[in-house]
Amino acid sequence: MATDNTTQRPIQDLLEALRNFSVCDLCDVMDYKQAMDYRIKPLVSAQKLIGPAFTIDLPRKDSKTVPIALANAQKNDMQHRRLGR
Repeated sequence: MATDNTTQRPIQDLLEALRNFSVCDLCDVMDYKQAMDYRIKPLVSAQKLIGPAFTIDLPRKDSKTVPIALANAQKNDMQHRRLGR
């Protein structure tokens, strides 16, 4: 199974500094393409997740993408899986 671990992750000190800001504040200063879709809501509001997030597009009947994405995942990575239409 081919994997690509070349995605640069932010350093831990930066993540800790970002913990002090709201998602709205961070989205206002970032490139629009990097903002999370407003329809995605937390399941537990008391927890705060901080780290790189990756969207994984899953075409219908695809059984190979998820294992590759999991193989590429590193500590504190988050995955958002978008199912085929």
